[in-house]
Amino acid sequence: MKKYFIGQFRFCDLITMCGTLSAVVGIMLSIIGAEVTPFILLFLCSIFDSIDGLFARRRKNTEFETTYGVELDSLSDMISFGIFPVIIALNTDGLNIMAFIIPIYVLCGLIRLAYFNTLNITKTNEKGYFRGVPITTIAFVYPLVYILHYINFDLYDYAEAILFSVMAVLFISNIKVKKPNIEKLFKK
Repeated sequence: MKKYFIGQFRFCDLITMCGTLSAVVGIMLSIIGAEVTPFILLFLCSIFDSIDGLFARRRKNTEFETTYGVELDSLSDMISFGIFPVIIALNTDGLNIMAFIIPIYVLCGLIRLAYFNTLNITKTNEKGYFRGVPITTIAFVYPLVYILHYINFDLYDYAEAILFSVMAVLFISNIKVKKPNIEKLFKK
C-alpha cells in the first residue's frame, strides 16, 4: 500500500500530537490575553505527555516507530514545556529580568531534551530514572506559582522569575529522579 504522507500516525503518536495542539492553542490564547485557560491547557499537555508512552508500550513497535515516537515526543515537549510556558510568562510578567531568564530557561530545556534523546539512542539511560528534572515538571509547578498572581502581584513577578531560574538549573543538573510509574497510576 502506497503511503501518501510521511510520519507515523499510530494512536500513541496522535496523543502526542494532541499535546502539541493543546500547547499551540494555549500559546494563541495567551497571546490574545487569556489568563487561566493557558494554564489549563499546559496541564492538559502534561496529561497527553504522560499517556502517549503508555499506549506506545502496549504494542509491538518497529525500531523506526519507536525512534519516531521518541523524537516526536521530544519535539512536542519543547513546544509544550519549553516554549508554551515562556509565552505565558511574557504575557503575565512585569519584570525586565525575565528577558534574561527566559532564553536561559529555553536553552536548558533544549539541552535536557537533547541529552535525554542521546541517552535513548545510545541505550545508556538508566531504567526507572531520569537524569535531571524532566521538562514536563513546569506544567505542575507553574500553575501553583500563578496562584500568587491573585494574592500578591508583586510577589508573583519575583516568584515566577525564581521558578524559571530554578527549573532551568534543575533541567541540566546531574541528579537522579525516579520515574513515576504511570501504568501503575492508571491501574488504580
